[in-house]
Amino acid sequence: MTEIPISDGKGGLLGSAIPLLLAVMYFPQEPEKQEPFVRAVIGSALFSVAGLDQYARSKILAAAGSSPMIFSLLANAGAAPALLGDAREAARRGLTAARVLSTIIRAEKMPALASVTRAVRLVMKHEGRGRTEVMRDWATFKGVAHLHLAIWIFNEEVRAERRRVIENAIAAAERDAPLPRALLETHSAAETYLANQWSHLFELSEVDNLLYALSLADKIRLLAERHVPVGSKSPLFGRDESVTFPADIKLGPVRLMMPALSMADIEELSSAGNQSAK
Repeated sequence: MTEIPISDGKGGLLGSAIPLLLAVMYFPQEPEKQEPFVRAVIGSALFSVAGLDQYARSKILAAAGSSPMIFSLLANAGAAPALLGDAREAARRGLTAARVLSTIIRAEKMPALASVTRAVRLVMKHEGRGRTEVMRDWATFKGVAHLHLAIWIFNEEVRAERRRVIENAIAAAERDAPLPRALLETHSAAETYLANQWSHLFELSEVDNLLYALSLADKIRLLAERHVPVGSKSPLFGRDESVTFPADIKLGPVRLMMPALSMADIEELSSAGNQSAK
């Protein structure tokens, strides 16, 4: 088991915790690329802004697996194009592995369906990709899939809160609240108006946001370590297969919220073969 060195040794997080986390997420089997990536992030405008603005730092975390923001800012800071290309591709492939893991976890109450083979089949359908590609992504990013999944969940929660705030702002404008009339015209206008106040929308600080995401990842890892797919004698995650965090970092209890599988997804899982793949 690889431990990501993000602790300051006193129970707190290093200032470089987010770049270190992303480096391991993107390059789990290429340690020679991790340090250059961390240097690129720390030396970029992205990290400079993050050091001053809690909202911006939280946005890095939310954008890690699903937005081009981090890559465009790193490019503007002069990071090596090849490194950025590798990281961008890794973010996409890591998200594929996260989808496989998510499918297995969500199917856990239907043990016959909660296997890698069946989950890969469903991801193939949703992503329009071949089995070899999806299995390769799973094999490469399996050990960090829980991190990619946790970041995805975090990002979806941020998006949901963003939608809620925008809808509330528009409703307030419709009630003749003292907001610009442009809010009534488009959601983009509402987003523009609220952008400067975004940091006030969350009670959590950026450190709490990161600890929350890490807590989600650790809970997902423990679920995967306990889950034994049908036809297999060993759990989905062996104890030496997935990355973890220093023991002195205090992770809190979290509630893992993921959407239920649709009937169409259950039917697709049911139609897949019974072969188990680890």
